[in-house]
Amino acid sequence: MDFEIKKPSEIGLNEQALKNLDNAIQKRIDNGQTFGAAVIVARGGKIGYRKTFGTASGLRESSFEDLYLTMSCAKSFTSALALHFVDKGLLSLNTFVGDIIPNFSTFGKDKITLRHLLNHTAGVHASIAPPFPYSIADLIDLDKMITAYSSQPLVYETGSRSAYTQIASHALVGKMIELTDPKKRKFKDIAREDLFEPLEMYDTSFGLSEPNNSRRVPVAYTEKMSTPSSAVTATMLDSFANGIVPGGGGFTTIDDLFKFADAMRQQGNTGKYRLISKSLFEYASQNSTGDMINHAWDFAENEKRGVSFPANFHLIGGYTRGKGHFLTPCGSTASEKAIAGMGGGSTAWMVDPERDLTVAFLSSGFIEGIEHLHRVAEINDLALSACE
Repeated sequence: MDFEIKKPSEIGLNEQALKNLDNAIQKRIDNGQTFGAAVIVARGGKIGYRKTFGTASGLRESSFEDLYLTMSCAKSFTSALALHFVDKGLLSLNTFVGDIIPNFSTFGKDKITLRHLLNHTAGVHASIAPPFPYSIADLIDLDKMITAYSSQPLVYETGSRSAYTQIASHALVGKMIELTDPKKRKFKDIAREDLFEPLEMYDTSFGLSEPNNSRRVPVAYTEKMSTPSSAVTATMLDSFANGIVPGGGGFTTIDDLFKFADAMRQQGNTGKYRLISKSLFEYASQNSTGDMINHAWDFAENEKRGVSFPANFHLIGGYTRGKGHFLTPCGSTASEKAIAGMGGGSTAWMVDPERDLTVAFLSSGFIEGIEHLHRVAEINDLALSACE
C-alpha cells in the first residue's frame, strides 16, 4: 500500500530531531549490533517519517515489503482479538480458562481467568521451552502446547505476582478464542478475518502460507551479538513460519504494524472498523498490575544492576507508561497513558495519546535481553522529542 508521507513540519514533527532518530538507528548498524530496521513515526495518523535502514539480515537491502517475525508484538494482536471477543460477549475478562479448555483446571490452575493470562499474573509455564516430554519443535503445534500447559502445576499462586510469560499464556488465549468462536474457525483464520483484513493489514498473518517467501527476513544475529546458542535460537524462531504461535509467531511489515498501532491510538476504532469498544479499551489500556514488578527480569540482575522496575502490563499485549522514572519501552518522556508493545530482540510499537503520536519499529539482527528494552525506549524517546 502506498502511503502519503507528510513533511514533518506539517504534522508537528521537528526535522532535526528526527535526524537524531536516524543517527541512533544507524549507530547500532554501524557498530555491528544489528543488520537493519524499518521505522514509522506519525501524528494524528499522518506519517511524517517512514524509513528503512541497512539490510535484511545481511541478505539484501532493507525494504518496506520485508516480512518480519513479530516476536511478542504478536501478543498485542492476540490480546486485541481476545478483547474483540469480550465485546461480542463470547468471552469475559473473568472467564475461567478451565471453563473453556477441557482438562486445564488441574494442579491449582482452576482460578486462572482470561485477565490473568493477558497481564502475566496467571502463574502458568513461563519459559519458551515447552515442558517434558514436548520439544522445541512442538511449539508451532497449538493443540500440543495446550495439552502440555494443561498438564503443568502452577509456577506461583495466581494473581500473587507478575512474570512475563513467553509462550504459554497467549497460546491459551488463542485456544480460548478458537473454542468460543461461533463459526468454529481456526485461530489463524479468526485473526485474519476479524483483525488483519478489517484493519487492512493484508501482509500480516500467524505463520506463513509460504514459509520460504522471499520477502521474509530470517531471524539472525550479527557476528558481534552472536553467542553459542544463537544458531539454535534462530532456527527455533524461524520455525514459527510453519505453525501457529499466538504469543510470538506473527509475520508483518512495517506498514501493517503501523496500521495496528494507529488503531490503538484511535482506541480500537478506526472509523472503518470497531475492533474494541471505547469503554473496554480505556479499561484494558490501564496499568493492570499495580506496583508489581516483572519477575521475568530476575535472571538479568547484572544487566539491571540491582534495579527492579514495575511490570505495568496492560491487557493489550504490552506495557503502560504510568508514573515515575524507570526503564519502560514507552520511553521515559512518554505521557502517563502511553502504551507500547515489544517483541524480544527486534520489534516494538508505541502510541502516546497526549501527543497523538504513533511509532512502529521492526529490525533484523537480534539484540537480546534488557539491551533491546533500552533500544526501544531510546527510539520512542527520540520520536517523542520530535513532537513540537
